[in-house]
Amino acid sequence: MTPNRMRTMADKLQHQIDDKFSDRLSNTPRRQRQAAAAVLDGLHLERTQSALRWLADATEANTLPSCLAGLRSKKAVHELTRARIVRSGGYYDAGVETGEPASESEAARVLWHALADRQRERLEKERIRRALDDARLARIPGYFPTPANLAATVVQVAEIGPRDCVLEPSAGSGALVDAVVSEAPSAPVTAYEIAPRLRAILEMKGHGAALAGSDFMEVTPRQVYDRVIMNPPFENGQDLAHVRRAFEWLMPGGRLVAIMSGNALERSGRRWDEFRAWFESKNGKAELLPAGSFAESGTGVSALLVVVDAPAVAARLVVEPTRSGLQYVLPGCEKVGASAPPAQMDLF
Repeated sequence: MTPNRMRTMADKLQHQIDDKFSDRLSNTPRRQRQAAAAVLDGLHLERTQSALRWLADATEANTLPSCLAGLRSKKAVHELTRARIVRSGGYYDAGVETGEPASESEAARVLWHALADRQRERLEKERIRRALDDARLARIPGYFPTPANLAATVVQVAEIGPRDCVLEPSAGSGALVDAVVSEAPSAPVTAYEIAPRLRAILEMKGHGAALAGSDFMEVTPRQVYDRVIMNPPFENGQDLAHVRRAFEWLMPGGRLVAIMSGNALERSGRRWDEFRAWFESKNGKAELLPAGSFAESGTGVSALLVVVDAPAVAARLVVEPTRSGLQYVLPGCEKVGASAPPAQMDLF
């Protein structure tokens, strides 16, 4: 095979690779196995594509190892790039690659060594993908991962600046944190997540340094964040309490963007009535998300996208009694005599 021929074959594999890695439902054990099997096929095809390109470069540079000089077809290369797969024995287990070649031939070992860096990167992505699939079926209370497109919308609405400090108080498996890293990579993020399995996924993704604790509801709020983004659990009105508590972490002028239950502003009951009154007092805004927004997460629940802005630092008039009468104190300013009425100070 000539170098040009190998590169052409590699390019033609892209359509098959894209198909194998396309989004598939994985909200049941059977669908999860089908999705996992497609990914294994995609990994094999992608490895063959990389091998063909590497072989083309090595041939042109006259550095091709002798044990690989006899390769005459894509099929032969594809056989060398086949991975050893281990299975747990479960009916729905598609298996997982070990990172080693299925063949014990010298040609396979040499080729896999040449592709080692690429392999490590792909295996780590596959490990995360499997952990995410397992988490979806683990029935973790309140866990419905935010779809990537919706997470991107939340971050865009939050208008996160490069130096904004961001809080994600119910991080789950990290969809919103991922979106912040993509949209505003220099913005520091603090995350909380109560479920150990999901905390482990956050660690796998490289978000371990962002984790500040497990249950943010048990932490005393401090006004230190410019932005709060969140998709809290909906069950039993938990989202109401979580949003109000998270708002307490905002600095003046900050913004909270949350995904909430679709009936959060309509349902009757003491907690809902109190939340609605609070929400209106903060001039909050809400928009109903399109039906099926969480379909890929295995639920048809309706949801709102909610925005609540914390007011900027406002001038507050403090009246203090003195021996000579009342004095009006504007924090940060000098005292003004009682003869100057508040209305004339143009505070508001």
